[in-house]
Amino acid sequence: MKITQTEFLIAVNIDLLGNDPLVIRATSNLKIRWSSPLSSSCSLNIMGPKFFQIDDLRFELGSVLFFYGSLLRQCASQVLVRDLVQSATLFRKAAGVYHHLGHEVLPSLKATLTSHRPPEATSSVSSVMSLICLAEAQAEEKQTADGLLSKLHYGVVQLLDEATDFYSTAAKECKDISPDLMKNKGRMESWRTVIKQEVNTLTDLLRKYEHENDFVWNEKVPFDDSLPLLQGKKIATCIPYCPARLERRLKLKI
Repeated sequence: MKITQTEFLIAVNIDLLGNDPLVIRATSNLKIRWSSPLSSSCSLNIMGPKFFQIDDLRFELGSVLFFYGSLLRQCASQVLVRDLVQSATLFRKAAGVYHHLGHEVLPSLKATLTSHRPPEATSSVSSVMSLICLAEAQAEEKQTADGLLSKLHYGVVQLLDEATDFYSTAAKECKDISPDLMKNKGRMESWRTVIKQEVNTLTDLLRKYEHENDFVWNEKVPFDDSLPLLQGKKIATCIPYCPARLERRLKLKI
């Protein structure tokens, strides 16, 4: 899953020669088209997939990087059953790819984009995917004390809430984005099971202490708004994506 040559060609050679009329002429009509699994037309499967064409090599780089992040996330899901550590590492790597895409690649493309663009070309969509990957990575953390574990899994909820906010921004910037993107916020079955177990345990304790208070202590029960707020903890971070550089510089013959 290396994209060294593709990225080197685009990010280095094209950036250095970006103002060269020959380069501009050679890349002004690439006629490379991409379909988008995140577009609403693709999810509805109306008249087949919709294709997008943006004649800019940076868009090609962005599409390749988005696909690379998707592959990392898919691999993380495949190894989830047998190796939690490796799975979490791959999720964090995918988050790093999406973060790099949204902050380093797509902003330079913004001036050339039109309203007819795929969701993958929008920085806010990259932020959505990065946060979902971090939530998936943190959801695999189970070997810790119960008190910290609850904070970690509430941190997962906070990460997904942030992803939802970025999705709202993306929906305003790109009208052709599928709502299905946020319907399945990753494979969260593991932390849902943990939360359900903790809720059941706390419900039993609450019933026990209410009964004890009624018959022994007769203490005044505080109102909900006087109780401390839930505290989440986020420990999953992106593994930074470092663009590779070839040892020998390519020479373009145009």
